[in-house]
Amino acid sequence: MKIRFKQYGMHGHEEMCKTDLATFVDRLPHMITFDLIPPRRILNKIFKAGKFDAGMSGGCEWTPFQIDGKQFKDLIKKLMELGKGYKYSPPPRNINSKMEWTLWKGSVGTGYPLQPILSLQEKIESWNKAKNAAEKKGETETWGKAFQELSKLNQRQMNIMSPYIQKYHEKVNAKKNKNGTLKK
Repeated sequence: MKIRFKQYGMHGHEEMCKTDLATFVDRLPHMITFDLIPPRRILNKIFKAGKFDAGMSGGCEWTPFQIDGKQFKDLIKKLMELGKGYKYSPPPRNINSKMEWTLWKGSVGTGYPLQPILSLQEKIESWNKAKNAAEKKGETETWGKAFQELSKLNQRQMNIMSPYIQKYHEKVNAKKNKNGTLKK
């Protein structure tokens, strides 16, 4: 399976590409972090969207598609053959969105507690919808309240995650220093 896609990065740089599915997935910014390959249900939601926006890290656009079970097994095999240490460890069944996947793999990679993070994320998404609806209706007071609540919830989420993420980075940097690959 060959995928034609436009990859874009910072400062408006765009590149038209055509490659196999494994290389395509590997090139999606932040798709595989902590070496974890996403499950098919998450990949298909992303593939069906036809766009992957990673903010300042760029993104990709393509004609929407989906993969079946056999294609997914082939994809796992080919990603593991890239020699980057990728592995497939299926997340719990309740991990169904791109955001839940991102939070789950962060929890696996850093050790932060997943349930309070998912609970806060649900509230964040609800308040974000309220903020967007208020903005469309021109309800500035409601928009302001929603914005304040979002700020508080995001801060609570980061307060939980930050110590784990910090510890993870310290561990990674110590390992790099030991190997002589990171200089201070």
